[in-house]
Amino acid sequence: MNFIFGLIIVLINISLALFIAFSVYLILFIPKEKKYLFGKQVPFTPGYAYRLKEKLMKFLEEKYSGYLYDFKNVDDIKSDSIARKWKKAILDFYESKFSFNNYFKFIPKFFKEEADKIIHSFLSEFISQLFKDFIPYLIEKYKVHKYLDIVDMKADVTVLSGYFYKYYKYVLMFSSLIGLLVGVFNAILFLIFA
Repeated sequence: MNFIFGLIIVLINISLALFIAFSVYLILFIPKEKKYLFGKQVPFTPGYAYRLKEKLMKFLEEKYSGYLYDFKNVDDIKSDSIARKWKKAILDFYESKFSFNNYFKFIPKFFKEEADKIIHSFLSEFISQLFKDFIPYLIEKYKVHKYLDIVDMKADVTVLSGYFYKYYKYVLMFSSLIGLLVGVFNAILFLIFA
């Protein structure tokens, strides 16, 4: 009788492992679009892979438009843009590492201060022009937005689903093997302590 219970434990563990493997496929891919019940969205629809693709494309679109806006407003003092932070970091790096006051002790202080002001203003203007004009020009020239559309089109979840389904039998075999090993271990423990 105890031997039959041990076999039942093994079968339960194998079926539980197969159920988990099948649940992973269901959670990732099965609802392809949002489902509604009484006008409210059903939780966990669409599948996780589809939701992840939507979030990724939304994130890329926000970053693209945000960078264009940031680069146009690099000189705005009230702006907390990324381009302004980069500009400040570059200027701080120059002042800490390459300032005339740090290296040339024999040059009069008046000349060092004037040279630092000139280089600082040149560097500041160069960085501003780089961020305001050149980087947006490169973004438009190389049509970055077009590539975002191509990524959206090519990153099709059905392709990923096809690859997952192609190797799904190996996933099922692996999960049933794990279930078998855990089941045998549980059955041995059951037979020892029963």
